[in-house]
Amino acid sequence: MAEQKWKSDPSLYDAPTEQDGLQIKKKLDYKNYMHEFLDSDPIQDWPSIERCKWCWEWGLDQIDEHPTDWFVLDVGTKDAQFPEWLREQGIMSMGIEISLPYYDYAIEKGRPIEYGNACEMPYEDDTFDFVFSHHLHGLLPDYLVGLQEMLRVTKKYMFALNQVPGNPRKHFSYIESSQIYTDFIESNDCEVIFNDYLETGFNNEWVIFIKKTEPIEDEPEDYDVLERAL
Repeated sequence: MAEQKWKSDPSLYDAPTEQDGLQIKKKLDYKNYMHEFLDSDPIQDWPSIERCKWCWEWGLDQIDEHPTDWFVLDVGTKDAQFPEWLREQGIMSMGIEISLPYYDYAIEKGRPIEYGNACEMPYEDDTFDFVFSHHLHGLLPDYLVGLQEMLRVTKKYMFALNQVPGNPRKHFSYIESSQIYTDFIESNDCEVIFNDYLETGFNNEWVIFIKKTEPIEDEPEDYDVLERAL
């Protein structure tokens, strides 16, 4: 497969240094980015499922709750292996993905997935008990909006693993500093479980793991998505 043009053509992106204090802004619109990168990946079951499992088990070790009655959302689920694996553990789960080729692939596999945008998710507030994402934020048109959406639709926990600093040749949104995550946490009503680099067993990457300060214990209002997940 030919390399995506935006990776190799300097005219398609600006790359200020971190010292400039500016995020990289591509001269490419997001629809083209999706076509050039997100939709052009080889269609396959991704090996990242092993890291997702590792992160899940690590996360459960940090909290004193049993997830058997949880409803989990995997944002940017790609091939939806992770929500499928959660279902095999007896945990109700759903994935959401914006890459149509991967959405179609997961549907063909019979995996729990819905098509949608992580920055504008089609769910009511406080629908899920645990919202998870893996290497997603740099692929979003605005990762702070994505973070806010993840926090909006969870009633208990939000977990995200990302590369910090980001990769200007790969990521649409360049995550320049981990301080951005810290500022996000401080501006929202949530309790920090972990917000630091973590040796995941694969790489040393940034993990943000937070709990809503006053988690909702009631059933979610979005009964339609609950029915679709069953």
